[in-house]
Amino acid sequence: MTETLIRPLADGFMQVGVFVALLVGVFAWLRRRYGTRLLALLERRRGFGPVVGALLGVSPGCAGALLLTPLYTRGAISFGTVVAGVAATMGDSSWVVFAAKPLTALKVHALLFATGLVTGYLVDALRLTPERLAGKQGKKEKREKREEEEAAAGERSTARELAGAGARTATGARTATGGGARTATATGGTRTIARAGASEGPLLRPVRIPATPLRTPFPSPASSTVPPAAAAAPAPAGNGLTPLGLVLWVVSALAALVAVPVAFQLVTQPALARLAGGWDPYLVLGTLGTVLCGVFLLAHRGTATHDDDGFSEQPPSVALAGGARELSLIVVWVSAIYLVWSLVEKLTGFDGSQLPLHGWIGVVVGACIGLIPGCAVQIAFTTLYLAGGMPMPTLMANAVSQDGDALLPLIARDTRAAVLTTVLTTIPALVVGAGMLLLL
Repeated sequence: MTETLIRPLADGFMQVGVFVALLVGVFAWLRRRYGTRLLALLERRRGFGPVVGALLGVSPGCAGALLLTPLYTRGAISFGTVVAGVAATMGDSSWVVFAAKPLTALKVHALLFATGLVTGYLVDALRLTPERLAGKQGKKEKREKREEEEAAAGERSTARELAGAGARTATGARTATGGGARTATATGGTRTIARAGASEGPLLRPVRIPATPLRTPFPSPASSTVPPAAAAAPAPAGNGLTPLGLVLWVVSALAALVAVPVAFQLVTQPALARLAGGWDPYLVLGTLGTVLCGVFLLAHRGTATHDDDGFSEQPPSVALAGGARELSLIVVWVSAIYLVWSLVEKLTGFDGSQLPLHGWIGVVVGACIGLIPGCAVQIAFTTLYLAGGMPMPTLMANAVSQDGDALLPLIARDTRAAVLTTVLTTIPALVVGAGMLLLL
């Protein structure tokens, strides 16, 4: 019961959620401290994006690659940068290899960095973006061009109306002749209207009409109908950090004190349990964190939020509230995938060892296993290599193909980009695995 249901829920928060929370917290501080200057820096160095992506991805674990997803969805980095990071990452499997074979791990990660770097630059050079491949780039350009033409036509029409109004004001009068016609004379702010041929007596009836200013579709700031108080109205309180969000951040901070030492193998879970008097803080805090994330999503479903470019300066409470929403979404996705895989393994007994893992078929199988999101399956697959159950080409095909936990937030935020990322990392995985088969 504990290993099948509770541990997957705890792992989702402790292996992924805690590090996402740390990154979100750091990003919120950077955003508060530097604001739009951070965006300007990233945009100036956009050409070095794949280098940055590969460096973040090749770092052990998933923390570096996880940072790329929010940056991409906010438009700060290119799609090739994301692909570079995802192709270079080995996820949490890297910890397993480093612990058992450090020199082998260094060689694997050097090859992963080179593969991610080349793949990222190729994706950017060929402009293999989700929008372009979906055939929507041309439609977007046509729509923008049509909107520009309509705006230009509106400006020309307004200019003609303003010119005509100016001409009528300069003349100061309009005179119409003929039977039954009326003569209208405009002077200052009054108009005198009379019928032609009636030059005297009571038939001449001047009518005073107050002058009204000419209305244009572009009102001046002084005549704007929006009150200054409304224009500067503060954001609704619903966008700030709620008590539930504050509890989630407190639990995340406590969980980090446990998850980080465990991830870096500085302490084991049984040792923590002994220090805590028999109860396992890893399982307790992890399960509590996942449950809180689910409750937070349910409590804030349908909550209206302001448009946000991801880099504008924000009050800390608003930034942390947005981070709590992002953290909750990722943790719920990760924990659900972990739980499903645990149930499949428990009910069917399938753990990957039943697959053919040698030769060309092994390379294909390794790349296909890498398509599975998350790190749980990949860690089990890497353990087979350390046990002698598969050769290096199969491991490399899996290492390049797998996206670790970095793909999970991309699935939640942009499914089309996540699918394309998976496809683009599978191709170099097959190439690298096949190349190693020929060379070794």
